[in-house]
Amino acid sequence: MFNLKPNSDYLTIRANPLENNLVLWRFEKGKRSSVTWVKNTPTSTHEWHDLKVRIAGTKVEGYVDSKLYLQDTLPEPVTGRVGLWSKADSHVYFDDFTVTPAG
Repeated sequence: MFNLKPNSDYLTIRANPLENNLVLWRFEKGKRSSVTWVKNTPTSTHEWHDLKVRIAGTKVEGYVDSKLYLQDTLPEPVTGRVGLWSKADSHVYFDDFTVTPAG
């Protein structure tokens, strides 16, 4: 998750291996809505995958295994905190979580 605000609003990018998609979600006041939806994103189950989110001002990019799949321009720059997120019904393992400031 990223752009986490004090009121608990945030954005997240999720790779879904059951549907082979990558989605940029917005959570506002506890309600989820999709911002950008990319189909045919290979994320097979029971395998490790690298998920990378790159943010520069209002530009958001989503990568799976080093390949760019998702691009979006947000209405305002990202300013909140970052963290990890997964759906409650998922089994997800995180390893090597890194945040690198834009430079």
